Amino acid sequence: MFAVAKFGSHCRDDQISSSDQDLLLVCDKVHQFKYTQEFKRIGYSVSSYTPKQLHHMRDSGSLFLQHLKLESLVTHDTGNMFRDFLETCELRPPSNAEITRCEESIRFLLSWPEASEITSLKVDCLYCLVRDYLIKQLSRQNILAFGMKDIVSQASTLWNIPSERFWGLRRARDVKNLYRLGSRVAHKDSSRILVSLVDVLTRINDKLAFPPPRNLSNLCEAFSDLPPSNYLLLRTLEAANTIAESRQVPHPKKDRIHKLITNPNAYGSSSKFRRMELVALLNDIIGILTTADSLKTGQRATAGSPINVDAL
Repeated sequence: MFAVAKFGSHCRDDQISSSDQDLLLVCDKVHQFKYTQEFKRIGYSVSSYTPKQLHHMRDSGSLFLQHLKLESLVTHDTGNMFRDFLETCELRPPSNAEITRCEESIRFLLSWPEASEITSLKVDCLYCLVRDYLIKQLSRQNILAFGMKDIVSQASTLWNIPSERFWGLRRARDVKNLYRLGSRVAHKDSSRILVSLVDVLTRINDKLAFPPPRNLSNLCEAFSDLPPSNYLLLRTLEAANTIAESRQVPHPKKDRIHKLITNPNAYGSSSKFRRMELVALLNDIIGILTTADSLKTGQRATAGSPINVDAL
């Protein structure tokens, strides 16, 4: 199977000026790097999968395949194999366990420390998690919605939430796009956006409760829990790395870290080896920051790793 398809906001015609041009590449592993680099060079954000990975995603009920089935624009498909494959992908509504994992991920993110260096990153990440949560909750009612307009319209109707209450979701998308274009300035509306997103979540499920942010003065405590997914592990690594760079104590492997956090495929990886690498890098950064703080304050650094690799 070899296929190329555009997807996302540009296919729905609801993109904004800073929206990514999302491209799906399906090919054998041996050709992935070559074609991915070619498409990146002409401005695409590339998600690449092997046929084996697609079949695994279908068998696990990935909603991303429903997204592609509903909205993608296939520009190349050898032997029509990709289109034929999409026809075999039936909607499988997310389980209660999947919804619970989404809620745990949101709780984890909201426990991140309050720090101006990572405020926009926090909004970016929360936007992605809340959007994913809404998509999954809607799909449990056999409603497929992936674009902002459709999500807000369907969610507003289903849960009787006034559309203006989704102000924070719309604004969070803008902050996310600015952040990914390189803006690291904390947005003036960030606090209001976070409050608005939490308000929407509690209107959908009034039993949800969220923790207060942790104390940034103790980084081992602030990032001590193992993130519940590779996505959050990568974003937590990005947060810790951003704090380290802002304090001018970058990790020696900063280029490797940047490569990991800007690789779309890394966020869906289930590789234990990759997860161990991310935890090791995160522990390193926290150790570097803790040592830097101790030198600054004259207090002895706390020894030990914040995250236990054996828990992976």
